[in-house]
Amino acid sequence: MSKELIGLLDGRDAGRVVQDSRGKLTFTYNEAWRTAADAYPISISMPLALAEHGNAKIDPYLCGLLPDNEIILDHWGRKFHVSARNVFGLIACVGEDCAGAVQFVKAERLETILGNAAPPVEWLDEAAIAQRLRALREDHSAWRLPRDTGQFSLAGAQPKTALLFEDNKWGVPAGRVPTTHIFKPPSGDFDGHAENEHFCLELGRALDLPVVDRCTSSLSLCQQITMSLISPCLKAGALRLRLVGPYRPAAEAAWSSSCAARPTSATPKNNNGAFVPASIPP
Repeated sequence: MSKELIGLLDGRDAGRVVQDSRGKLTFTYNEAWRTAADAYPISISMPLALAEHGNAKIDPYLCGLLPDNEIILDHWGRKFHVSARNVFGLIACVGEDCAGAVQFVKAERLETILGNAAPPVEWLDEAAIAQRLRALREDHSAWRLPRDTGQFSLAGAQPKTALLFEDNKWGVPAGRVPTTHIFKPPSGDFDGHAENEHFCLELGRALDLPVVDRCTSSLSLCQQITMSLISPCLKAGALRLRLVGPYRPAAEAAWSSSCAARPTSATPKNNNGAFVPASIPP
């Protein structure tokens, strides 16, 4: 297994996560990124002023990118043949599409992700999506099929999968193409789970809070809730949808845990350098 992961922000090499022989982690910023005029930290807990950050900073940051569900982590550990307690090992397997606008990539995958070739997308019809949701309801760790190249990770305890929506088609992306929507099947533990989440989002919208787009629907008798992710898609030269971007501290978890997209140079920032909401479509 790789003992080094490259951290990408906005498709650029931002730094390296290295695991030593004792399992301790270190994150070191790429000097070209750290000194760039448009650079921003991977997390406010790891400021650019310091080139290197130790295990006490990078380990909890990576842990925060993983699901808050021990059963899912145990299943992932068996699936990827790593310890469920090995945060570095898990991120090495699912870190190419993470919350907070960041990718963690193995060295052997870097050229594929940053190269000029169009990233592969497996386009799905309604039956294929419904099949994935059925599998997810039976196995809460089945966020992706074993044959999928594009893996992703999101915080939270609920089972979920994430897909790309483009040109009125749903697909499983890989490489530098981020997912755009979360699919959450209803929990078997609570009746009306999807309807409750739908209601809460509508309540937030009625209170003029910047909530994600959502809809509930039924695919081949498999009900689920679909939540729009934060996508850097450009439409008529303007961002369609953008919320908090690269940071992942606890205070911003509510935003970034539902965001697997990566920022663009056009993404607005506030005075502290954090990405801020742009216009949200109806």
